[in-house]
Amino acid sequence: MCYNKKIGSFKDAIRYLESLALLGMKFDLNRIGKILAFFNYPQDQVPVIHVAGTNGKGSVCAFLSSILQASGFRVGLYTSPHLAEVTERIQINRQDIDQAIFTSLICEVKSVCDSLRLKLTYFEMLTAVAYIYFDREKIDLAVIETGMGGRLDATNVVESPLVAVITNVDYDHTEYLGSTLRKIAREKAAIIKKNSFVVTAATQPEVLAVLKEQCRKKHARLVRADKSIKIPAGWSIGLKGLHQRINAACTVAVIKELQQQGVKISEQAIKQGLAKAFWPGRLELFKVFTTNHELRTVLLDGAHNPAGMRSLAENLQALRSGGTKIVSIFGVLKDKDYRRMVEIIAPLVERSILVRPGSDRALDPQRIRELWPANKQVSVAGSIPQAIRQALKLAGKKDLVTISGSLYTVGEARKYLIKLNNGGEQNG
Repeated sequence: MCYNKKIGSFKDAIRYLESLALLGMKFDLNRIGKILAFFNYPQDQVPVIHVAGTNGKGSVCAFLSSILQASGFRVGLYTSPHLAEVTERIQINRQDIDQAIFTSLICEVKSVCDSLRLKLTYFEMLTAVAYIYFDREKIDLAVIETGMGGRLDATNVVESPLVAVITNVDYDHTEYLGSTLRKIAREKAAIIKKNSFVVTAATQPEVLAVLKEQCRKKHARLVRADKSIKIPAGWSIGLKGLHQRINAACTVAVIKELQQQGVKISEQAIKQGLAKAFWPGRLELFKVFTTNHELRTVLLDGAHNPAGMRSLAENLQALRSGGTKIVSIFGVLKDKDYRRMVEIIAPLVERSILVRPGSDRALDPQRIRELWPANKQVSVAGSIPQAIRQALKLAGKKDLVTISGSLYTVGEARKYLIKLNNGGEQNG
């Protein structure tokens, strides 16, 4: 029961979290470390698979949780950001944390913060709640995704993870992580702990050099997924996209390491888990009716940096070669490398509609419009729902509407598309 008068409901908890978001990002493990010490170090009471990387870490987390659940384990999953509700970030066997439990835990952690005169950031608060929840629920394994980087990421309070995973390293958050691949790799490599097992799908020589050096210092063993693992040609991959076979291979490499540690996971569970994996907002397809009762296809993808946009572009190029034309809805945050993202996506689309994501870090779409090639049709919509309505009118029967640039853009769009398909609003 929560005795903090300021948090009496789920809405109160959300308002409190939003107040923490105003503090911005502060990278320091001391605050969350002190809070979790009060709760008897819950992060070390549960076996953890710790996943970092520039792109693909969410997909790897989805594959891992799916395989482990297919093996009969009770699996905690902590990811970020969320698309609709913050409770999506904390799951057990892919079920969101109950709102009442979430509210109670927020209240508990806040009370400890108040007594210690500490103020956690938004992400630190959620990370603390996740570790405490997983500990109390006595789950078998936890799959934990870093928020940003690794070295000072709030999730990096785990003393001895079963496996540390670094999916890949590319340019993103350079103002925090560094301007070179080597510097970014050092930040992510800091999740590698003493005598641990490490799996990576990274391929760049400078990145691998950093990972090998960190493994040498920590007496850890490094496994390269791209060299050691091949997914059988006949196996189904639940997540769409050409790049998902790399993420699946990285996942299987992690599973092989767990098997060597005595975790019982069958080949059938691996196959079933890969096939059933689901990750909303990542190359996710929707079928939507227009006012003329014609079906249109909408593709959501949370590509929010150049590397993610390149993966999306590869898939769009394959569709274009079959004659499909693309209408793009694009909204991005101002702290991203949006110039490079536009360079990648713009040549592939026939018509673009620019929007502002629902974030205080959103980039004014007029700024993006200036970057668009002169030979491409581009407009600005007043809202994401309006952009979707416009795109569905512009798209032909064989065309594809894509929505990308930010998970904030995708999250709002996904909510609206579900509303349309449930008959909550007529598409005009």
